[in-house]
Amino acid sequence: MLSKVMDYEIKYANHSEDEAPCHWVVTGLPTSKMDSFAQEYANLMAENKLRVFHGLDRYLFFTLDGTLSQIKYVFGCIASAAVYDNYFEGVLAFDLTELLLPRNRMAAEYFCKTICQPQYSLHANFLFFVDDVNGTDTGRVLGNLSVKIRLMTCDVNESEVLSYAK
Repeated sequence: MLSKVMDYEIKYANHSEDEAPCHWVVTGLPTSKMDSFAQEYANLMAENKLRVFHGLDRYLFFTLDGTLSQIKYVFGCIASAAVYDNYFEGVLAFDLTELLLPRNRMAAEYFCKTICQPQYSLHANFLFFVDDVNGTDTGRVLGNLSVKIRLMTCDVNESEVLSYAK
């Protein structure tokens, strides 16, 4: 699956500075492998010179629990990781499984509104992970995520959904 992502990234590597980088939705990947997937993705982006990494970390991975206080804390962490610029340049990976449950609707709206701000969406590649372990309807969840991101006028390229073959 990662080779498919890299082929796409290399194909579209010549995007202009004004365009948003590629963002991905990954489904079906076990929670235990999400962090290592994000790390490998960031390393491959660096090896292939597809992204400039400013700062100390190539990637940041967060498992969101659906609470507004944790989401605000996460964005604080991202801001503090922006060492040399006013924004984090690298890979931002999020496990959205809990966040996108119906009971966390308000927190999900806040997350989508915030992540679509230019200091995030124009300077980082997003990896959105969604797992089915909590009985979520993955299709509905992904539909809600993509609709919310587009409604917030986030200048995001069409995200391709990748399903992890178990």
